[in-house]
Amino acid sequence: MPVICMKKRVAMCIFPVIVVLSLFMVAAANESYDNAGISSQTLSPVDENSAVNKAYQCLESQIANKSNFALQEAIFGVLALGSKNNLVSIIQNNKQATEACWPKGGCKIKESAQVALAYERIGSSTNDVKQWLISKKALPNDLQWYLEIDVAQHVPASCNVKYDGRDYKISVQNDMTLSGSAGSCLSLSNSGYWLRINNNCLAKSFEISCDQDFITTLLYQKSGGSTVYVSPTTHSAPSLGITNESVRVSCLKNTPSGACDYEGTLWGALALQKINVDVSDIIPYLVALSDENSKLFPSSFLYILTGDEEYYSAIIEMRKNGQYWEVLNTLYNRYHDTSLAMLSLSSSSSSLSEIDRTKSYLLGIQTNQGCWNNNNIKDTAFLLYSAWPRRTEGTSTGGSSLIACVEAGFSCERLSECTEAGGVKREGYDCPSGASICCSVKVERESCQAQNGNICQTDEICDGQAIESGEGACCIGFCVPAPIASNVCEDLGGSCLDSCGDNQEESSESCSNNQICCIGIKSSGFGKIWIIILILLIVIVALGIFFRDKLRLWWFTKRGKSSASPVTRTGMPPRGPPGETRLPPRMQPMFAQRNRLPIGGEKDKDMDDTMRKLREMSR
Repeated sequence: MPVICMKKRVAMCIFPVIVVLSLFMVAAANESYDNAGISSQTLSPVDENSAVNKAYQCLESQIANKSNFALQEAIFGVLALGSKNNLVSIIQNNKQATEACWPKGGCKIKESAQVALAYERIGSSTNDVKQWLISKKALPNDLQWYLEIDVAQHVPASCNVKYDGRDYKISVQNDMTLSGSAGSCLSLSNSGYWLRINNNCLAKSFEISCDQDFITTLLYQKSGGSTVYVSPTTHSAPSLGITNESVRVSCLKNTPSGACDYEGTLWGALALQKINVDVSDIIPYLVALSDENSKLFPSSFLYILTGDEEYYSAIIEMRKNGQYWEVLNTLYNRYHDTSLAMLSLSSSSSSLSEIDRTKSYLLGIQTNQGCWNNNNIKDTAFLLYSAWPRRTEGTSTGGSSLIACVEAGFSCERLSECTEAGGVKREGYDCPSGASICCSVKVERESCQAQNGNICQTDEICDGQAIESGEGACCIGFCVPAPIASNVCEDLGGSCLDSCGDNQEESSESCSNNQICCIGIKSSGFGKIWIIILILLIVIVALGIFFRDKLRLWWFTKRGKSSASPVTRTGMPPRGPPGETRLPPRMQPMFAQRNRLPIGGEKDKDMDDTMRKLREMSR
């Protein structure tokens, strides 16, 4: 290479090398930017469809190239892709031999409920697993219940409480406190405003009558807790009228003698509601114990089950940086928690706009193949099922193709809101969102303006309460700038994950839950810098070629081979024949030695040019 460069000029040899290396680095920078920098942008519909198609192709490829699946992978794979014979076979092979529950050898409520959702998704019969889940209902022993009697005009009244065929007299005072004795099942609460129901009497019905217009309802709290919840159902009656109150509360237990399974009850209630079973008796248990089970993200389930704005607000407020969800001390990861949140919000058509930014974030952290979390099958399938659900085909083992609900003229809604609007669930119609049902009527929601609220921009959050409206999240309060990321990893544009993706590298910044900080390999600014460097390099090389003779002379001067500075002599140098200039004796050996150096068997033309210029300078 050195000999070739001397013959062809050094600059001309270096130029193509610099250009090729620069183009390679720019291409690498741009590729990393394309893969790692999308999360902060809003994708066009075409780009989003392309990215989603890539994700579905990746999931199908991962499933096609794998022979052994975990039950969770098979369940969520069916939820996302529909009837895949190998996945359906895994589910069927994991079924308990004597009962319609999963997995075999140790049936669990959560897994069985998830199978019920998968079967409902592909149109397979859910009757057996539904009956198994219902058989696991039991009274929770960690709730305390109260009976409240309130006089409409807040005046003293005399009331009669009847149960087990016996009547008991209760007096209501001016301040609405109670007095009297109501037998072994009812006793005065510490505050004096309610009647405490003995846990041994929860299955009984209580008949109340007063000599003034009155209202009765039930209240409950976790045993030993401080928060008291009011039952959503109240009853009123005129003077001497009658109301009836009975405790209807259930949880789901894995075994008859075991404790309530909170996570199993969350999934069980979701599955039972999806297949049109009333779960109002399960909700009090889920509500009362939600605070101590916050790591399971109960707000996402409760919003689907109740449609209560309180849980909607909680979900919106828990989103990190307006991009994803990861609850404190989560049992899973951000992909699982984000999937739950999107499943909940997508249960109503008016909330779909709330997950647009989350979708852009997720599409910006896909692996090169298009999946998520190092091509994790369960996480990828859950995200697709929650955020980008598609219609599925039935199975070859009893399933059937479902008709699209919207195409049939109906509407996909939450069951609770459908019922409140006077609608009923239409069987045999498909709603892609796993949290909604096909409702015979469309639920109309008030606009944000009608509710005196504001729609916050994408870079804002609600300083107040976020409620649902026809346009999406409606802020009853003020829209304020979104806060900066709460940890150093996110400040650097990174993500706290279980493992880094293909387009990320691990950083030393700390994360909670034993996770690692993953940061995109390149940023968009990096590609621009290399483009500028490339342009500068081209300009420098071009100038070097144009002024190559002067640069060569300068190079020889700097290396001390000759001097272009004036030299003062005491006498004239001896002259030779006309037209010939002799150099000082001290310079002759140097040039003579150089001229004797063999270079490929002939004198170097570039060296001759240099010697000629030096002779001219010495005149």
